[in-house]
Amino acid sequence: MNVFFKYPQSTIILVSILVSLKLVAKFIFSIPFFVFLLWSAPLIVYAFLLRSLDIRYFQTFAFLLLIYFMFASLRVFGMSTPAVIDIFIFIFIVFLFINVAFAPKKIRSI
Repeated sequence: MNVFFKYPQSTIILVSILVSLKLVAKFIFSIPFFVFLLWSAPLIVYAFLLRSLDIRYFQTFAFLLLIYFMFASLRVFGMSTPAVIDIFIFIFIVFLFINVAFAPKKIRSI
């Protein structure tokens, strides 16, 4: 559990897993490349901003992840048979949100 909250490495790892999962979903569901870039660009930008360990970036990123959570929950809970890759994307969005939500407390204690 301690490795899960090692900042910013754990956050960057979770973002890269999430973008990789979405890339797999792009090929499975034939998602246009522009939509994939539109979906993954904010995650990648914030992953690089979080390297500065500024608490405001983590709080803004947590708010952005709530929007991703809403869209992912529509794909998982709004369909009669959701795809397994969508369930994994949903789970990693939740993991990433928990990771980012606890970041300000952990960073202040450093």
